[in-house]
Amino acid sequence: MRLVFVLAVMALVGLCRQVSAEGVAQPPIEAYGERAVVRSMSMSPSGDQLAFILRLEGRDILMTHSVEEGLKPRIDLTDLQGNWIWFATEDHIVIRGYRRMNVWGYRGEFDFTAAISYNLETGKTKQLLRKAEELYPAQSGLGRIVGRLDETNEMLMPAYIGRTDRDIAKAVFRADLRTGRGHTVVTGPEHTIGWFFSPDGMLLGRENMDDDESTYAIHTMVGDKRRKIFEQKGVDRPPFEILGVKSDYSGLVLSVKDYDSEHAFLEMDFDGHMQPVSLGDSIRSIADVIRDNNQIIHGIEYAGLQPSYQFFDPDIDARFQAAMAQLKGTTVHLVDFNDDWSKILLHIFGAGTAGQYVLLNTETGSLSAVTQARPGIPPEAVGDVSSIEYEARDGQKISAIVTWPVGNTMQTRHQLPTIVMPHGGPRSHDQVDFYWMAQFFASRGYLVVQPNFRGSTGFGAEFMLAGNGEWGGKMQDDVSDGLDALVQAGYTDPRRTCIVGWSYGGYAALAGGAFTPDLYQCVVAIAPVSDLRQLFTDEAREHGRNHYILSYWREMIGDPKADKARMEATSPINFANQFTAPVLLIHGKDDDVVDYRHSTRMEKALKRAEKDVRVEIVKDEGHSMLDSQNRLSMLQTIFDFVDDEIGTPTD
Repeated sequence: MRLVFVLAVMALVGLCRQVSAEGVAQPPIEAYGERAVVRSMSMSPSGDQLAFILRLEGRDILMTHSVEEGLKPRIDLTDLQGNWIWFATEDHIVIRGYRRMNVWGYRGEFDFTAAISYNLETGKTKQLLRKAEELYPAQSGLGRIVGRLDETNEMLMPAYIGRTDRDIAKAVFRADLRTGRGHTVVTGPEHTIGWFFSPDGMLLGRENMDDDESTYAIHTMVGDKRRKIFEQKGVDRPPFEILGVKSDYSGLVLSVKDYDSEHAFLEMDFDGHMQPVSLGDSIRSIADVIRDNNQIIHGIEYAGLQPSYQFFDPDIDARFQAAMAQLKGTTVHLVDFNDDWSKILLHIFGAGTAGQYVLLNTETGSLSAVTQARPGIPPEAVGDVSSIEYEARDGQKISAIVTWPVGNTMQTRHQLPTIVMPHGGPRSHDQVDFYWMAQFFASRGYLVVQPNFRGSTGFGAEFMLAGNGEWGGKMQDDVSDGLDALVQAGYTDPRRTCIVGWSYGGYAALAGGAFTPDLYQCVVAIAPVSDLRQLFTDEAREHGRNHYILSYWREMIGDPKADKARMEATSPINFANQFTAPVLLIHGKDDDVVDYRHSTRMEKALKRAEKDVRVEIVKDEGHSMLDSQNRLSMLQTIFDFVDDEIGTPTD
């Protein structure tokens, strides 16, 4: 039976629409600024039930759907701050929530995350590991799950144990979904970074990185006793990453982290013997591997302007590729699958949809519409998204994603107000997809360009590594050259341009205002890095001066001592006097990725230089601005600022 319940959800959503001067429907800002109406969809192990979070009248509701019971509201998640759900068993849904807290005896606050089990039969919730013994009191990541035990349906959850900093260690607990109680399965040292189990609870791999000893190691308990099967000394970061477990449980699959090739993978058996393995083909860049609940690898997700997939089971792969042929021209994301792979849940963008969930039956090859992610945005209000390619000043080919103003045609794509929106990361990339902020500005008549500057992933290792040491350099040139390409093509009005970025994109926005002030009439930086050397100080304070994360930043940005002059010369905070455009800074007070003081210090520097600057520090909010109301308020602030600066054509 087809799982189609779109009308039932849509009837709950009452969103009025404005009409633009061109007669095109303009959904209200809430349709974009708040998180998707339907999000975090998950499928039960049998595939007979679906669960998702429904955003309704300012509340987040856990919903389920099945053929037997239809669409059913379960529990209000708003106060739980639930931002992710997972159908763990047929009877239990796991909700991951978070809240800001402090613990007596420990300095400062932290984001406490937890996994909460919701019982579909009783309607009761239990926080997993709440009653586990020996838990370290001040830790944030209690919501992580690394496996599921098939016989008991208990969750395997890693956590710190110990009562003080002196005796801290790591352990994995069996967490009972009915009671929340946890019992220790295995322990490891504090520097354990990964756990891998079989469905019957056997520890297949434990990954350690000891920063103080500069030693990386892999242990296993296959063979009834714990054994070290690999060790490498004298390393400042992990040389490998365990991606998952082979489908026949004969070994582990590792990726090589020296970046000589994006396709460098190894198989390691449980005696430590390694050999190269080919995952997928040798042409396309691999974005991720497809894993099940126990981190068993079933296939490959390829990167690029649109994702694609390959499964190791030839029958599943053939039926999946046949379905992709039916969805040609759309961007397809794999969301979830049931235990026997008879059903696969997809999220698609294209053909005038702001995002739609679709169910693939691999036994029949049929596709069934499930629901729209953003029903308040009708097809005619979705801006066309395309990719372009341009040549940077040194000849490097750069791709970019362009979202065209809604209602715009090839004949009217001329002298448009334009927003340059560099992505975060910077090791990520933008695809032909629905981006909520880009689509909002497109609905208001703006052209939005998202350049995949060098240093981005998805286009080969050489292209990604070309960004090392180029913050504020060639990476920034690629952003500037993308805008110039649109100006030269006649699409962009050079007198009405703004740069808007988040995280690394926020740094790029500030760098654009500081180093190319003639290009932009306004600058918006969300959670930006403003001082590169300060970033290293922050990371050392957070993780310790020997932590391997600092090695990652040294590779990407440079050494704060050896490259001091270059890092100071590419830190926007040191060039406040060069800004000519007004600046808007927005930062979450509880941001644990980029400290909010990067924005407040940037504000002070700009004010000392007597520049036009405004800063908004958002309380109780982190790096990603997950609260819908905070995100909506932020979007309104940004739009008002941008529209005031470049919304009116210049004479």
